[in-house]
Amino acid sequence: MFKNYSDEEKLAVIGVVKGVILADGNFSDEEISYAREMIEKENFPDYSEKFIEFDKKYPTEGKIYEVFAEIEREEVKEELIDFALNLASSNGIIEKSEVEVINHMCEIWGYEHKIENNK
Repeated sequence: MFKNYSDEEKLAVIGVVKGVILADGNFSDEEISYAREMIEKENFPDYSEKFIEFDKKYPTEGKIYEVFAEIEREEVKEELIDFALNLASSNGIIEKSEVEVINHMCEIWGYEHKIENNK
C-alpha cells in the first residue's frame, strides 16, 4: 500500500500516526506496535526520514490536518481512513478524541463522518 504513495501521501501516513496516537494523549503499546507493523509490512523504508520531514513541515499539532488537504487520490484517502480506524482500534477501543481525528479527515475530504462515538 504505502510503497506506491507519493511523498505527500507518505507524509499523510505520518499525519495519521501522529494524529491518532496523540489524540487521546496516551501512547498505547498496541497502537505503536500496530503502526510499526504496518510500516514494515507495507514497505515504507523511508518512514524515519518522512517523519522528520513531517515535523519540519507541520510543526504543531494544529497543523497536522493540513497534510490531508494535499491528498487527491480517492483510493489513498480511503486507505488512510481505514488505516486510522485500525490504528485507533488496535488497543481495543476507539476513544472519542480518535473519532474526532478520523471525522476531521473525512470532513477535509468531503466525506460523511465514518464513525460515531457514544462515550
